[in-house]
Amino acid sequence: MNDKIKQAYQTLKDSGLSIAEIEDAVSSEDIQPHTARWKGDKEYKADDDRFFERVAVIDRVAHRRHPNGGGLVAETATVAPTAFVGVDAQVYGNARVYGDAQVHGDAQVHGDAQVYGDAQVYDSAQVYGDAQVYDSAQVYGDARVHGDAQVYGDARVSDSAQVSGDARVYGDAWVCGDALVYGDARVSDSAQVSDGHTTK
Repeated sequence: MNDKIKQAYQTLKDSGLSIAEIEDAVSSEDIQPHTARWKGDKEYKADDDRFFERVAVIDRVAHRRHPNGGGLVAETATVAPTAFVGVDAQVYGNARVYGDAQVHGDAQVHGDAQVYGDAQVYDSAQVYGDAQVYDSAQVYGDARVHGDAQVYGDARVSDSAQVSGDARVYGDAWVCGDALVYGDARVSDSAQVSDGHTTK
């Protein structure tokens, strides 16, 4: 047995997946257009009955398509059936998405992060670490919420803004531009933190 075959065999063995599952994962891209990219997308459908059975292996972790939206969810993560994960979005690590939360666009939720309630994470935003986004909060653009940060109420974090550490953004607050909110900072009510501002 040559080295390439040995390596392929070991990879397959480590994944715990069958050859059929691997083949399905490789051919999964051809059906992406059949699944919603955001909630309410008129193209939401699954023409291929096998769409939601297909498996992708990323960093040796199996990922499956979420039945509500078709996004990739790692077997280590938890996403409720009521939550929406759009086809280009990913939830992985030990992240949890539940309630009526939405993750769509190219957004990612990972680490031990939680997104729940009616919260939305979309565009190319990321929520990770032990961060929490909940209630009707929104994180979008290229924004990052991480560490032990929490964004809740009707708060928004957008553009290239970052909220980290033990920071809290809540009420109707808006953190935008390339603002940094970190440490024990509290941004609340109708406050706005924007371009070039740092709050700690």
